[in-house]
Amino acid sequence: MHKKIAMGIGTAAAALGALTFAVSPAYADAGSATIQGAGTISPGLTTTPTSQSFSFSGSGPVIDANNASLTGVYTCNVAGASSAPETSVAGSGTFAGSCSGPTTVSVNGTYSRDGGEVVITGSIGGAISASFTGGCSFTPTSAPTVTSFRVVCHIALTN
Repeated sequence: MHKKIAMGIGTAAAALGALTFAVSPAYADAGSATIQGAGTISPGLTTTPTSQSFSFSGSGPVIDANNASLTGVYTCNVAGASSAPETSVAGSGTFAGSCSGPTTVSVNGTYSRDGGEVVITGSIGGAISASFTGGCSFTPTSAPTVTSFRVVCHIALTN
């Protein structure tokens, strides 16, 4: 089972979303991020529609094209939940969390899954101020009920 997620800095499985940074924004930023890691989903994705919650932890490079001092490796932790019952094929919801690296930021956003693809969108604020979209490769690491996963997310930051 393979899924994609679009995200600004982290999330998965039924996950990922927007980033809100803790520092006041000085200007709008553009850049990219690649975050990879693992997470859990509860009670687990099956063919029966069920509300889910998830957590994700991952890390990777974030490039701020407007401020090199904010470029670096970030570690992100996010959690989220379904906005309606989900199956292993489709679902949607919200997520929030934080990322730390050259600066610490909080994140929040939305995700949707359809036909094995997960798309996330969100925004980043603070020392970095940007919106984001991204795609993630989602790989379940449990079966037949998906309760754990690995994910690699490629994210675009736009001002």
